[in-house]
Amino acid sequence: MSTFEIKQQSLAVMVLKRPKMFTVNGELSEIITLFRGYEIAMDNVNEVLDDSPKIALTWLSEKVDLNYKFVPPADFVSKVSAVSE
Repeated sequence: MSTFEIKQQSLAVMVLKRPKMFTVNGELSEIITLFRGYEIAMDNVNEVLDDSPKIALTWLSEKVDLNYKFVPPADFVSKVSAVSE
């Protein structure tokens, strides 16, 4: 019988690897919404166990020059898609 090591991954990495497992359609707007909701929830706890969604949102907002904490403009997803191409 073989054993293998289970690697612990951050929430952001897991969601980005399998977006349809964590969202309805796996769309970028759903992922951003999930991460933002997680970030809002982190504001109400004493100890943050995984801040990877906040780190991912900060990185993304810097890449597309937008502030994700406000309601994103209609062209937000198209700007993000342009960065990934």
